[in-house]
Amino acid sequence: MMIRVRFATPDDAAELIEMNREFNGVEGLDQDTVRQELARGTELVAVADAGERLAGYCCVQHYKSFCYPRGIAELTELYVREEYRHKGLASRMITCQLEALRKLDVDELEVITDAANAAGHAVYRANGFKEQHWTCLARKV
Repeated sequence: MMIRVRFATPDDAAELIEMNREFNGVEGLDQDTVRQELARGTELVAVADAGERLAGYCCVQHYKSFCYPRGIAELTELYVREEYRHKGLASRMITCQLEALRKLDVDELEVITDAANAAGHAVYRANGFKEQHWTCLARKV
């Protein structure tokens, strides 16, 4: 089975919603909203396309600030369905994102992940991510 990594299109909305529910438990997303977000292109969403269904997705947000000479990006989601794991798809989706970010003059890709996510840490380290000694704080708006 050949699995192709590509960027998501609005036609992928239903499967992306399904995978996000599997991964994050998020309910209530509607296809029209997801299609519109994908069409806007402000978020890079790489998918692993197994032909009959999507095997995974990788989301990246990128931005530019006057404070820095080049752009910055954050890998916000990385999910591979159970039956497609251990085939290198996470690495292939990360590579796809890195290639796109270089063209956008982005200097650094960051990821924030749960401290207990050992499998995720292994994937990120295998793809060149290094642990930073920052503290992430969050609050409700």
